[in-house]
Amino acid sequence: MSVRSEGDKDRSRFGRNFLHLALGTAFSRGIGFIRELGTAAWVGGGPAMDRFVVAFTIPALFRRVFGEEMVERALMPPVKRAYSTGEIRRSWSIAWQFGLVFLATLILIFAILWLNAGIFIRLIGPGILKRDGIESLIPLVRLLLPFMIIIGAAAFTGGIILYGESVRIYSLAPAGLSIGVIAVLLIKGAASDARTLSIGFLAGAAIHFFILVGVIISPSYRRKHRVSWNLRPGPTVAEARCTGAQSIWVFFQSLAQKSVEIVDRRLASTLATGSVSALWFAVRLVQLPEAIIGLAAGRAGLAAMAEKHAKGHEQELSRLVHDIVERTTLIVVPITVFCCIASRDITSVVYKRGAFGEEQVTVAAWAFLFYSLGLPGLAYTSVLSRFHAVCSRNGFSLLVTGIISIMNIILNYILVRTSLVHGGIALATSISFTVGAMALWWGFSRWVRHGDHVASIIRCFRIIITWTAIGAILIPLHRWTTRFRLPEISMLDLSSLVRLCFIAAIMVIIFRVLQRFSYGRW
Repeated sequence: MSVRSEGDKDRSRFGRNFLHLALGTAFSRGIGFIRELGTAAWVGGGPAMDRFVVAFTIPALFRRVFGEEMVERALMPPVKRAYSTGEIRRSWSIAWQFGLVFLATLILIFAILWLNAGIFIRLIGPGILKRDGIESLIPLVRLLLPFMIIIGAAAFTGGIILYGESVRIYSLAPAGLSIGVIAVLLIKGAASDARTLSIGFLAGAAIHFFILVGVIISPSYRRKHRVSWNLRPGPTVAEARCTGAQSIWVFFQSLAQKSVEIVDRRLASTLATGSVSALWFAVRLVQLPEAIIGLAAGRAGLAAMAEKHAKGHEQELSRLVHDIVERTTLIVVPITVFCCIASRDITSVVYKRGAFGEEQVTVAAWAFLFYSLGLPGLAYTSVLSRFHAVCSRNGFSLLVTGIISIMNIILNYILVRTSLVHGGIALATSISFTVGAMALWWGFSRWVRHGDHVASIIRCFRIIITWTAIGAILIPLHRWTTRFRLPEISMLDLSSLVRLCFIAAIMVIIFRVLQRFSYGRW
């Protein structure tokens, strides 16, 4: 097969997987949006939500450390390599052995956290601890700790499904988490509090896990992927050592990333009441486009990248990464411009109802604006970190993460003391992720000599510059539309919704024109 036809096949494969992942993720995140709507309306952005966010930070920390990142970037690559080279039975035995070690580690961490919950609370939320007391937080933390084990098991199960390229169910399954939370909130209604949310997240994690387990044990999946339940022969000594080393790199990288979040929460807890909640709700807004584009792009290309690397096709791997990064740029940059222009309108349309009033909208929108600036960096990091993972270069990713984490923490302490206040915390995150993405690209271009890396960068920069100029033109137009106010409708800010639709329609038209006359030449 020619290089060109092979490249076309890879692009078609990536496009198909990306479409399925993006649509499935959009559905899951859409359900997640409904979850956040209920949370904002019934719990609000005040002290109760602040308590939940601080308590949830602890299991969420170890979910990140022992969740999707660990599974996708350390545990699953050797499984995929064995599967790609025809060692089907051994690939499954590797997966199950790694899974048992993974589960045992989660249980050990659970026990340590249960016994030392007070220490972690004092580290994460000193401001809230001073206001509400430790007695109100320790039971909440312990109630949430099983979430870490359940969602970790779901991450491992999902990783197996992802490497089998069953991307539809993988992207749809997280909706189960949100469905559990929504169900519990509906039962409690206006009486919902931090404990209600905690129970909802536990129920949702269980639903998520059982959806994924159902796929693996289904007869059709077992036949298609020749699932074997044997623990032998398992990984070779070299594979076990390599996976152990990569797991350590991913562990410390994820820990460094989450340490920044801990500093964020710690600083926000010392600001005005509701600052912790504002960052929580703003991050949820950013996570929707980041997941639909960045995570979907990284995961859609993951299996293909692992396969190219396993077979030693370096030139095809380089071409694939260039293609993924450029396609990601085409989508994520205009969405970033849209989020920055309409940050307040988006926040108002999504959250403004019930216990979430005008003041909470203002605080959350301010953080959302600065988080939005980091969307391209987040998307590129999602793609490039997976390239380094399949090439067993998680050590380099750890180095990059360590540097940008230190940068992020320093910027946090500097910017939070300016007039940006909690917006400074969001801006520090965006700057750090952008610098990190640049460093990961440098590592990619250094290790993969094939391909015209400069030409790819130039194509991406043309898109960025074009949309930055378009955004500068649309800002005064958006401000002009704020002069017009429509009658208030219960549970919906109609004026903000109309402005969003107006700006979105203009940007879609511009996108289509550029796609028709410019993108092809670039």
